[in-house]
Amino acid sequence: MTRISGKGGELKVNIKDKDGEVKSIEWSEEFWEIYPNADPVNTGYPTPVRHYEIAIEKPNHNVEETYYWYYHQVRSDWAYEIEKIIDTYAASQASSHFGHMQSRISVQQNKISNYLKGISEMVKGLFQIVREIRIIKERLKFYRGSYEYYKNHGNGLSKKSPNSDEVVLKGLWVDQVEGGSKNPGSIYGLAANVGFTILPDLFFRVGVDKKGNINEVVDNLSFNGKITEVLKRKLNQYITWKEETMNELTTRESFMKKYLRQHYNTIRLYVSWVKPYLKYVKQMQQTSKLENDSELLTSFESTIVEIEFLAKKKINDNFYSVAVINLLNRTRPELNYHAQEYQHKGPTHTGKTWINIRTYAWSPKEVEAYKKLKSEEDFDIIGSIDTTIQETLDSLGDELKNYLEDAGEVFAEDKKEEVVKKIQQPGLLDPFVSIFKGFGELGTAFFPKGEAKPKTNKKGDYKKSKDKKDAEKAAVDIAWMTFKNYKKGHGMMTPW
Repeated sequence: MTRISGKGGELKVNIKDKDGEVKSIEWSEEFWEIYPNADPVNTGYPTPVRHYEIAIEKPNHNVEETYYWYYHQVRSDWAYEIEKIIDTYAASQASSHFGHMQSRISVQQNKISNYLKGISEMVKGLFQIVREIRIIKERLKFYRGSYEYYKNHGNGLSKKSPNSDEVVLKGLWVDQVEGGSKNPGSIYGLAANVGFTILPDLFFRVGVDKKGNINEVVDNLSFNGKITEVLKRKLNQYITWKEETMNELTTRESFMKKYLRQHYNTIRLYVSWVKPYLKYVKQMQQTSKLENDSELLTSFESTIVEIEFLAKKKINDNFYSVAVINLLNRTRPELNYHAQEYQHKGPTHTGKTWINIRTYAWSPKEVEAYKKLKSEEDFDIIGSIDTTIQETLDSLGDELKNYLEDAGEVFAEDKKEEVVKKIQQPGLLDPFVSIFKGFGELGTAFFPKGEAKPKTNKKGDYKKSKDKKDAEKAAVDIAWMTFKNYKKGHGMMTPW
């Protein structure tokens, strides 16, 4: 079989630079003609400077050794940085390896379901806490409004309509504490008796901010002694209730805000715990791309493993020397004890390996663009959990955020940089400079300038071209030397 490499379609990736602007990176796509004059097959890789391929299959060939041989050669002997790009697998459904992986996945899924259940219950409880804080704040508004009124208007009998906040609190005390008209000893119960008809009206109109002022205010009223005596007793009971309940509600509000913050941080903690498990399950699941490979048969004990890493080394200011090494393994996993002391069985992989080494000279942006091109799809389920929780919290509006800030929570908000334009102050010579500028504009009207030709930085372009060639040469050197050394070290026939 002959493979002829060439340029096919185009690969395009959009990335953001430091300023947040989206820029497009484009490459021509590599293709193979498996047979002469056959339809080209796109590889999904940018067209490399040089491409080497090795296929090795022999009895008891350990595919793990191949990966680590290349890994240590590139990192230790050539001092290249390594970044793993692909690490996926697919096992036949009837194989023992498939059952082994599924049992591990089920353990992770059980933990995920428990965490998600806890998150759901805590988010539900969040609404109850916010609602309780809202009710407490509404009640405290009446207390603060009442004290603010006395601070501005003082104590005494209100000739006009009484303060609305004070009326609400007195109404609550009469209804909830005294029991309303059902209790004969209440304000309304006494009003049914002869001589006490005016008691409710006096109780709601006489305003006293604290118990020490009750006698002074009530004694100034022109009513009989029995009425003033009962009024003093009722005002004393009411003010005592008012002070105690306000302190209780204030303490309760502070406690509930702190509890809300603890509840909120617990939800965030649970989300941070569940994310790794979601990631692990995603990584342990089989890749659909490899599941459809014709080398993988359901009834056979076979597995396909694809591993790819990017090796890069900065050659100059403009370019990296890059080698993309891809290992595709068709293996027969066997569950064995790796050592006598090892308590659990693990798969050892033997079979056939295809090694593809592609070389490039890339700028830092191109390296990032390639990683984005080959990276797996984002974990949608992780994003959906974050989005759902965020939407739930947003439905509470700024109220939740304000409560959390009161409890000490700090939110990191994006701060937009304000561009301050400096206004240039006019100088002493500005009038004379403006005159000469005017003459210059008249001159250009009679003698228009020719079109300015764009300047080309030939020196910079030459340096950039030379830097790229140096990076390409370094990439080809490492690819060739590792290709040659691997074949010689593993007993393959070579003409060198």
